[in-house]
Amino acid sequence: MSGYSYFPKDEPDIEEETTYTENCDGQVSQVITWPHSLSNVMSALINAGLIIELFEEHAYSPYDCFDGLEQVAEKRYQMQHKEQQVTLIYSIKARKP
Repeated sequence: MSGYSYFPKDEPDIEEETTYTENCDGQVSQVITWPHSLSNVMSALINAGLIIELFEEHAYSPYDCFDGLEQVAEKRYQMQHKEQQVTLIYSIKARKP
C-alpha cells in the first residue's frame, strides 16, 4: 500500500498486518479499514444530537503503529513532516442533552 486516504472513499484499505499493541504475538491478520475524516466524525456526533464538550488533538500516539514514528517518551511516538509534529490522535468528549 502506498498510503492512506484522509478523505472517505468507496473502497476500503485492505492489508495483512500484525497488531501494533504490546500483546503482539506475530500473528498476521487481514485488516479492513475505511477512512473517516474529522469533519465526518464531528458531523455524525452533531447529527446524532450530541453536545460536543471537548475536542483535543495530540501530536503523539501511545503505539508505534506507523512506519516512520519516533519514540519521544515512554509510550509516546510522534511523526514529523518538514520538521513539524503531525497530529496522530484526537479525543472527543460528547454527551446527550
